[in-house]
Amino acid sequence: MRITMSTSIAFILMIWTGLQAGAQTAAAVYRGRPLPDYMAGAKSTAPDARAAALRAIGQFGKDGIPALPVVTAALADPVNEVRQAAAETIALFGPAGAAAVSALAPLLSDPDARTRTVAALALREIGAAAKPALPQLIHALKDEDLVVRMTAGLAIGNFGKDA
Repeated sequence: MRITMSTSIAFILMIWTGLQAGAQTAAAVYRGRPLPDYMAGAKSTAPDARAAALRAIGQFGKDGIPALPVVTAALADPVNEVRQAAAETIALFGPAGAAAVSALAPLLSDPDARTRTVAALALREIGAAAKPALPQLIHALKDEDLVVRMTAGLAIGNFGKDA
């Protein structure tokens, strides 16, 4: 059997196409469950289940970014633990969580200090794209809680000279 250049190229393309198709169909899974399961769990009636689902979404890393609208909506949850879990997850998304900046900024005035801290942490991890929250971060520098002040300062520091 004679192998020509065109046969070799066709074979390589066939292998590459198969690998690409396999990569695209392989859904990300955490603890045996795909992302949509956790997205549904983030809308549970039980606050503990919502918080757990949001934290699990963060464990998907970059593969969890499609859940950002669900996570962002959870920032307005009436339960502190759920708001905190949502902010923690956005922090894990880093700069990819930039679309949540306008929902995170109001949390810097939340009555709960831990929620304020985690919101500042998420803004810090988002980086320069969190600059629209600069006024709220500056205000957080006067927070009664030392950890909130420190985390807000670190977030501002990520803006560089522009801050």
